[in-house]
Amino acid sequence: DMENRLQNEPDLRHELMQYELAISSLKLAQREELKARFRDRDKMLDKGQPINKRLNLRKDLWVFGVAALVLILLAFQFMMPRHEPELQSKVNPMDTITTDPNQVPVLAVDTTKNMIVEPKPDMAENKTDRKTKTKKERGEELYAANFEPYRDDIMDPTSRSGDEGLTDLEKFQVSYWEGRYKEAAAGFEKLPTEYANNLNFRFMYAMALMQLKRSNEAVVILKEIRKDSELMYFVEAAYYLALYEIKQGSFETAKKLLTEYISHPEATQKEKAKKLLTGIKE
Repeated sequence: DMENRLQNEPDLRHELMQYELAISSLKLAQREELKARFRDRDKMLDKGQPINKRLNLRKDLWVFGVAALVLILLAFQFMMPRHEPELQSKVNPMDTITTDPNQVPVLAVDTTKNMIVEPKPDMAENKTDRKTKTKKERGEELYAANFEPYRDDIMDPTSRSGDEGLTDLEKFQVSYWEGRYKEAAAGFEKLPTEYANNLNFRFMYAMALMQLKRSNEAVVILKEIRKDSELMYFVEAAYYLALYEIKQGSFETAKKLLTEYISHPEATQKEKAKKLLTGIKE
């Protein structure tokens, strides 16, 4: 009877979905409360430990570390092969004649000190290669080196894969958390409208799309999130939009987004953002 009513009564179906969402929210809240209790307990345990005992433990660890390092260095020196100088009488005079000069590094001779000076590597070579790359090529390299889907404790689902009776929303959350982004994207596209329109879930969907090289679809969602500063992922959306602009070679737009992101107190990836900003300024 309930299944029939859910099919024929949209209001009842909507109420049931709201109920499921409320239950999920309560589970998350309880999980956070439990984590907070564990953190408080750890702090209390740390405070209860005598200071002298902690200092002695650190001192012992330091001594053991130094002793281990000395042993490693001695063993390394003992195992290194020893090269004895070859006698001049054993040198074949023909060696200097038959050697291919193209395979021998050219050494400069300092006549004032009678010393052989090895040539210094051309440090400008790497800089030249870097300058010859287009902004888009540099941007794609920076994007590949720095992009990874966003994760925080709120995304951690209370259920795990393999549990029976998971809802479509829980399956989507578990797939995302466990890094199965192709399944997560497919699962999101099956969610009811009430969940699919939730911009917090859509942010996770955008992360999965970027991982699947569907950045053009993801950026539409990120721009939508950036319209409302009250949203949970408003700040983090700026970081990923900056990454997208870097990939496109639009460094000026990316600089503005990264500068805004770094200055925001709720930004969680400031160090990575600073490195990115330095990378596109060079």
